[in-house]
Amino acid sequence: MIINCCLLNCIYAGNSWDQFISVKSQGAKPSSKVAGTPKLEERTTNKQAPLLQKQDGIVNADDENNSSEDLFLDKAYSQWFDNDVRPQFCFRGGYIEQTQFGRYGATEIATLDLKLRLCNAMDFLPGATFDAWLFADGMYFLDDPGISALPDTLLAAGFDVGLWWHFANGFSWEFRGTPGIYSDPTAPEFSFTATVNLHYTWSEQLCLFTGFTYRHDWDMKLFPNIGLLWQPNDAFRMLLAMPETRIDILPRHIVNFYGILSWDNTTYWLDSDVPSIETITFDAVRASVGATITFFDEYEFSTEVGTHLHHELKGCVQNEKTIELEKSMFIKAFVGSRF
Repeated sequence: MIINCCLLNCIYAGNSWDQFISVKSQGAKPSSKVAGTPKLEERTTNKQAPLLQKQDGIVNADDENNSSEDLFLDKAYSQWFDNDVRPQFCFRGGYIEQTQFGRYGATEIATLDLKLRLCNAMDFLPGATFDAWLFADGMYFLDDPGISALPDTLLAAGFDVGLWWHFANGFSWEFRGTPGIYSDPTAPEFSFTATVNLHYTWSEQLCLFTGFTYRHDWDMKLFPNIGLLWQPNDAFRMLLAMPETRIDILPRHIVNFYGILSWDNTTYWLDSDVPSIETITFDAVRASVGATITFFDEYEFSTEVGTHLHHELKGCVQNEKTIELEKSMFIKAFVGSRF
């Protein structure tokens, strides 16, 4: 479901590549790749210069030719910000096999996820970019697991908006917010998350980041964001991070293979007749592998299969604070577009 709509928003694939913006560089491409994807060695232009262009990328305050905007010029090419791997629109359907809810009942679970980019304003401010997304993630229980406080459907839906600044010395600040509904859709309850991340572009192939996400009144109020993104060539890309790690073989090619290890912790508000039961939290660690096919240079289709390494339901449910869920298998199908 939703972790932080950071990263990963970051981050997607699950909540996962939710942190990238549009590719700015242009260049030739091998025939096996998706149109518009430049080779790494072709990506650096005058405005995507190495970090050492201006005295290690830092503007000299004594240079009479410098202006305040120089802080944002000649910035280093960033894998995180300048190599967008997310589609503009995506729809994902999933199925989780029969899952036992502790000593209670069992149910199959269906999931539906939707994400749509509403805008991507480059140079919104000097050196800054603003983007906005609409998201909706739903979880539907196909049977009754025997927990009276648990509704048939849980929904997380709202907006994911972000603003960040690039600086010529390789550092970038990122700010994101996800106001929305996190509850039973028949009794909507508002909440929000707020993310602050600091990124550093080590080289054209590597960038590092650290930060946190504050989640208002959630089970885990502060969620860590830390990791690195490394793409040494056009055939391999690795996001090694918390809460999602992803490895891509042949990224942005016609056929792309990937593996994901992710941690999801989402709190929902309930319309319960029991006063002590106000929220529940699904906490899960998942591992999966999948493949993506890109056709007509713009459209993507993915299939993914995986399993839960950890799966539990938190909250005051039936006088139990935690219910262990069966570590069940799941499958997902994804359709996206880069229109």
